[in-house]
Amino acid sequence: MSGKMKILLIVPYSRQPWLSERSGGAQRSHLLCEALRRLGEVCLVAAMPRADNSTQASEGDTVRIDGLQQISYNPAREAGIFRPLQKFLVANLRRQARNLAICNADFTLPDVESAGKLQTIVRSFRPNLVVCRWLRWAVATGGAFIPDIPVILDLDIVDWRVHGSQEEQMSGRGLVKRIHSQFYTRTIEWNARRRLRQFAHVWVVSEDDRQIIGGRSCSVLPNVPILPASDGQRFASEKPNQPNILFVGDLGFSSNAHGLSRFLERVWPRLHEAAPELKLRIVGRLPDGESASIARWRRVPNVELVGFVEDLGVEYERALFTVAPIYWGGGTKIKVIESLGRGKTCVVTPHSLYGLGPHVRHGESLLCAPSDAEFADACLNLTRSEDLRQRLALKGRHTIHEYFSVARFNDVVAETVQPFELPRE
Repeated sequence: MSGKMKILLIVPYSRQPWLSERSGGAQRSHLLCEALRRLGEVCLVAAMPRADNSTQASEGDTVRIDGLQQISYNPAREAGIFRPLQKFLVANLRRQARNLAICNADFTLPDVESAGKLQTIVRSFRPNLVVCRWLRWAVATGGAFIPDIPVILDLDIVDWRVHGSQEEQMSGRGLVKRIHSQFYTRTIEWNARRRLRQFAHVWVVSEDDRQIIGGRSCSVLPNVPILPASDGQRFASEKPNQPNILFVGDLGFSSNAHGLSRFLERVWPRLHEAAPELKLRIVGRLPDGESASIARWRRVPNVELVGFVEDLGVEYERALFTVAPIYWGGGTKIKVIESLGRGKTCVVTPHSLYGLGPHVRHGESLLCAPSDAEFADACLNLTRSEDLRQRLALKGRHTIHEYFSVARFNDVVAETVQPFELPRE
């Protein structure tokens, strides 16, 4: 090539230091950054919403990574007809109109300050290619509007499908709330589809999502787990000393918190009664503060709320199997493929299997339970049958290493970026 390719990568981040182990989203950002660095020079820009909507980022809005540039944006931007309409509505309808105005801005209106800072970075770095994680972040930061440079979007989650799957859990709510939720979902889809057309290429995490998105240039960049080197790893063939079940998930995400609460309320009592020796270990970042949910979880018998741990390998080693009781959300569930990749089978809901295609199937590498009673029965079957646990775990580990590897992830990134490389001399 006539010169080294220069790639600007825009990723979302939280106030916590960006570590690949903290969440599935952070893992994907880490993997994408490393894959792009194999192809050229990368300028990494991390963006986060300003908590107070002020024009300046607070002192806590920092990430300690060498060479990282950061920008912050106002998440409460409003756009469209629902913005002026609010002053004519009563309180409840005014809140709903504001939500719709923010939704419109999420896909149409960049934050002025953030976009200005990004343009300064672009002029200084002069990239040949821009890659953005998540559609809302691409819009808010101005990454979706950079002129004369191809922009690849890593969609990761299909925004309207996330809200739509949450909508399916609202059967007990009032008619007005359900109608507003359905309209909100359609508003997200209409705005998002319009914006997606402008990107040079879009990555999604599964073939199911690719079918939903369509478009002239869209491909599957699968979610893959970051696994330890196999030469030092213990797998499911070694029986744990303790009868532990493991839940792994960032409980700052409402879909994880909702799923765990439902599991503890509807499934765990059945398990505890049938197998009182069982213990549930809950591992992952906890919400800030001592919330009512945390206090309620702590009171459940034989449940240990561990929180974030540095070494997940130890937790997997001591578990009989894992559970992923997730009922709504987007993307593919990294906790499922990570568990299988580490040699532990899993009990999942049908939603947790979304996007894993023909590779991860009920009865082959894990057990899928549509109802609470079936979930409890599946857990009891795995608790009582070591042979079943090992058979499923070994098949699952083989599947993940074959179809969900870092090498495959890197190959997809390289194949996509290749047409945007600098011309050869």
